Amino acid sequence: TEGHHFLVITDHEDERFGVLWCAERRDRDEPDLFVYDVIVDAARRGHGLGTAAMKALELLARERALPAIALHVFAENEGAIRLYERLGYECTRRTPGGLQMRKHLEDQPGSGAEGTPR
Repeated sequence: TEGHHFLVITDHEDERFGVLWCAERRDRDEPDLFVYDVIVDAARRGHGLGTAAMKALELLARERALPAIALHVFAENEGAIRLYERLGYECTRRTPGGLQMRKHLEDQPGSGAEGTPR
């Protein structure tokens, strides 16, 4: 589908450990890159790889001239909520099952992630 990106998340040795699905939403008052799904293998969680993947996603958003990244996270996924908050995402709306979160990129320096997500 046009504007959708399916990225394979790898470590520095090119070992695959997850996937990320996002889409460009340009038809809105506030365009963004919306994250539909982030999956990191359970055995690889807690080692900073998800953080690195989300920072690399900022590079993609900037390359595509999108000023923000948005996502929905389930309320019971406390680890993911902490990760997103630590990365600068703010809750924009609470839903019955979770939170809508958004990070504005235009006023922030580069992400510090090396390379471009694949």
